Amino acid sequence: MTEADDDVREFDFGLDGFEVSAVIVKGRDANVCRRGDGDGGYLTADTGVGLGAPFRTESERYGVSHVSFCYDVVPPAEPPAEETPCFPPAETTFIGFGWCLPTFVGNEVQGDSVAFDLSFSAEQCRHNPGPGRGEALTDESDGDGDPLINVLDPSYTASSGDSIIVDVEYAEANLDTLGATILDGSTVLAGQTNSSLTAGFDTAVLELIIPSGTPPGTYDLEVRMTDTFGGETAVTEPGAVTVL
Repeated sequence: MTEADDDVREFDFGLDGFEVSAVIVKGRDANVCRRGDGDGGYLTADTGVGLGAPFRTESERYGVSHVSFCYDVVPPAEPPAEETPCFPPAETTFIGFGWCLPTFVGNEVQGDSVAFDLSFSAEQCRHNPGPGRGEALTDESDGDGDPLINVLDPSYTASSGDSIIVDVEYAEANLDTLGATILDGSTVLAGQTNSSLTAGFDTAVLELIIPSGTPPGTYDLEVRMTDTFGGETAVTEPGAVTVL
């Protein structure tokens, strides 16, 4: 490090574990210090020698007032197409946004402004054929594919003689029926079928009454949808219904 009149004029640096793409040294004006690759481009570096602010005379630099180290943040790799980028349940996820104005832009930006519009959306992973990749629950079969259904919050607790409400999200352009049953193995304990549904993407509500005298325990829930072309989709939620 070179000093004059208590001002730092030049300095060296060394980094441990990462490299920078540029070092901006400000003193009245600013110098952007980079390591050239010999072909007009630039390389990263973890050391630098003799860095300083611009020269005020042929042999003397301005004193250093600010130093900024610039480096690139490598974004996390996209998950492979076969993996589902779902957030683990009961785990907090933080989203950060960073923006800065380079110190060397000078006073030209006085009076300027900047604005950002941010929006967020979420897709349910459960029974979703392609969450996070624009393949949410939509039906594009137009008669040659099976319906898509998704049981929302499939966990129910009730006493015998009471009823449970099953919310089902579905997508089908040519739907026929939607039904739900409570199963004890292969034995049907309760069920309801709805044939008055709106075609397309919607949510249906089914009410199932647990028969009086049903022994306490856990039972499976099955939801099944058919379309007018003979297509059928069934979703089974093991142990979704608890009878007290």
